[in-house]
Formats: sequence, C-alpha cells, structure tokens
Amino acid sequence: MVFSALSVVLGIMVLVITLDHLGSRRVRSRVRRRAIGLFAEAKSIPVPVGSKYFEYNPVSLETVRLRLKRSRRLSPKGSWYPVEAKLFFVPFPLGGAYYADGTRAPFVSEKEVRWLEGRRAGQERRLLSVFRLPAKKKVSLPLAWWILHAPWYPDLLHHPDLKVELPGPRKYRLTWKEAENWSIDLVADDKGQWTESVLYGFRQKKEEPLLRCRWTDYKDFDSWSIPTGLITQQYDQDSWWTSGHTQVTDWVANEAFAWW
Repeated sequence: MVFSALSVVLGIMVLVITLDHLGSRRVRSRVRRRAIGLFAEAKSIPVPVGSKYFEYNPVSLETVRLRLKRSRRLSPKGSWYPVEAKLFFVPFPLGGAYYADGTRAPFVSEKEVRWLEGRRAGQERRLLSVFRLPAKKKVSLPLAWWILHAPWYPDLLHHPDLKVELPGPRKYRLTWKEAENWSIDLVADDKGQWTESVLYGFRQKKEEPLLRCRWTDYKDFDSWSIPTGLITQQYDQDSWWTSGHTQVTDWVANEAFAWW
C-alpha cells in the first residue's frame, strides 16, 4: 500500500513538472517572437527641436532589454516568493514584451506575460504554465504599467502621444493622449534622477492612487544613468503596502535581440 501511494505521488509530481516544462516553453516562445518583431522595427523617437525635457539622457534609445530579480507578494500579509523576469522595450514604434517566472511553492510556478503594441496592451498570468489566473482588478491599466516604469527606458518620455506637464519643481505629470482614465506623477531629485512614480486611476469620478514605484541605486550604463533598485507598493484601504522588491541585474540598449 505504501509503495502504491508513493508511486501515485511520484507520478503526479512527474506529470506536474512535465506540464510546467512544456507550458513554459510555449509561453517563452510567444514572448520571444513578439520581442524579436519589436526589435526588428525599432526606430529612434523623433524628439522635438529645442526640447528642454529630460536632457540628462542625450543619446537616443531604439531598444532596451532588462533582466530582473524580484521578491513579490500578493497581499499585505502574504508570503514572499522569488521571481526572475525579462523585459524588452521599444520606445518607437511603441512596443514591449515582459516575461516573469515565479516560484509560488515547491514545484508550483507562476508565469506572467505583459505585452504592448501601440495603444493596445494586455497581461496574462498562468499557474504551472497551464491554468490561467484571473487578472487583478485594481491594476487593469496595462498601458499605464509600461509608462509607470519609464525610468528604465527614459526616451519613452519623448513619445509624441505622451502629454507631459510640470505641476511643480522636478515633478512631472504624464498622461496618454485620448486616455483620461489614469495619470502618472514622476518625481526627480536635484541630479535629474527619478525617485518616485505614482499611478493614479479614477473611481466614481474621484482620482486615487493605485501603484507607486520608488527608484534607487542608480548605475551608469554607457551614456545612461538607470535605477537598478525598485520598491513597488500598492494602495489599499487608504494606506500603502509593499508588494515587491526588484533588482536590475542587466540593462542593455541599442543592441540586437537576445534572450540572455
């Protein structure tokens, strides 16, 4: 009986690992194809002559790819779990692909995919690479998610469809033209380095915060100064709680596509 039960358990484990492996290959393949297509069409953003915005990154970006390590939780009292992610971004024509592989528990993985093509964007999460998980209701603004992380690809801020206002010293308000259901505040320090970005959404005609990113640990990559540390917070019941810690392990610009 013991041997029979052990055989069943081992059989289930082998099945789960096999499904996860096959599903992972399929998900990664989709992200790779999308990123390869984006990099093949990438161009520099046409920055207006005489622009005074964001002058501390004078070299044009055409492509950006990042490799990230994260620690994440899904609720204020939830357990932390590790995530490894890859992000591919093209400022013009606007596009991006993001793949994250998290380990929720032993032999239990979670895959997350985000994509961006012009004004169209979406996200998908799968448990064991097979079972689709429901999208989060509070963060249902996929296009805004990409702009919230603009310090990783600063040329995005020159995009002709992005409206930039200056409500205060070293504070910028970003909105996408013809999209009035959200806005982003981006704050810089005296050195011109971004320290915080906050996503706002509207509920019942009232603006309220949804997500906050705090940027730290700036490092120089060729001609760019990029934040390699990120603390992500979510707003819930009138208070902020920390949902993630992210570290950039690699940041590469203007090079051909590679999966690392």
